[in-house]
Amino acid sequence: RFNPNTAALLLIAVIYSSFPLEIFKMSSASSSSWETDPAQLSTSPSPTNNDSRSGISTYHDNDVLCGRGQSANIHPGNVYFRSLVEKRLEEFNSQPNTGEGNCSKSKITQSFVDHIRNLDPPGRFLKKNSLTSLYDDIGDDASKEKAREVLKHLRRQERLRKIKDELSVNIEKKPEFFIQEKNLFTHNFSDLKSFSKL
Repeated sequence: RFNPNTAALLLIAVIYSSFPLEIFKMSSASSSSWETDPAQLSTSPSPTNNDSRSGISTYHDNDVLCGRGQSANIHPGNVYFRSLVEKRLEEFNSQPNTGEGNCSKSKITQSFVDHIRNLDPPGRFLKKNSLTSLYDDIGDDASKEKAREVLKHLRRQERLRKIKDELSVNIEKKPEFFIQEKNLFTHNFSDLKSFSKL
């Protein structure tokens, strides 16, 4: 005979026997859905991992400050950098405008950058960020261009110095030049008068 009570007890037993297993499955699925992939952890950037070449608040005497103004010109790092470049100005200017010559020029400018960066403490080429008011290192390529600008500036100064020296020499010679011109004019004028009497 079919006993309703027996059937109900069997149903309850089946439900309770399967209940812990379902809970385990749910908890496992829940934990796996919240678990973070290790690969994502390794590739995600850390908010505290700041680039050491950007956001620099202070500079030291070995740094070269890139920018205009008297403060950059008199900074010890800039003064030293200019003296370093000036020592090899003649060598740089003597290089021909050929492939080999340009390669030599590039090596010379790179040597300036390497020299500054190998100081103790290492020098940096810093430019002020107008947005953050902090300093960023401009990198080696821009630093080499900075060295070229200094070379061009020194070359212009050398040309102006030569022009000034030539002008000074001509000014000193002017009195003698005017006397010679006056004597030549007087002699020519006398000849002209003599010729008119003929």
